[in-house]
Amino acid sequence: MTGGINLSEENQKKLFGISAIICIILLTITYFGDLAISNTLINYHSWVGTFCQTFGEFPVYLIFALCGQITMTYAWKGDCEKLLAGPLFVGGLALSLWQSKKYVNEFLGYLYSAQTNLKNGKAIAMANSDSVKGGYAGSMIIMVWLLFFVIFTLLVQWWLKNKTTKQLTRYMKIAILASLTVWFALEVNLTLKDLWGRYRPYELTSGNHEFTN
Repeated sequence: MTGGINLSEENQKKLFGISAIICIILLTITYFGDLAISNTLINYHSWVGTFCQTFGEFPVYLIFALCGQITMTYAWKGDCEKLLAGPLFVGGLALSLWQSKKYVNEFLGYLYSAQTNLKNGKAIAMANSDSVKGGYAGSMIIMVWLLFFVIFTLLVQWWLKNKTTKQLTRYMKIAILASLTVWFALEVNLTLKDLWGRYRPYELTSGNHEFTN
């Protein structure tokens, strides 16, 4: 069953094949045209782009936080051994709190950077290192974090409240797989940045020869 729709094994294979082909095509296009696409579409003065960058660039943390919430619910209501339920609940809560905090840190950092750019007369979305020297007060960060966590928890738990034990077990398996997948993807991303560098289009020379240095 996918998204509540029963698919035969043949249709599942077709869906997977189509998805794989689309993925390969997109990866091929971006491999050869990533810089050209970036130079064509990028706009450091875009308020919409800045908003999306500030609040939508860090889905990794939200996925981990969601997995933590699923773990909490599974430990509380799912088919879980009582001996493991307590540690599992605490672990899920800790994961959700931790990753929510990282998400808040990231989007507040980008928000502060945008404000710094406006204050200094720069393009709002231009990356800068000035924000590293300052930031919002620690008390404000904690307040935003706790508020975000409460709202996030209420929304997720409202979604999970009527799920059956069987569904929670399936979600728990998906959460484990999703966590491992995201962790692996994040490690690959960080490794590539270390190996290739992290140049932005406006930082390159006319030859662009150091793009992957």
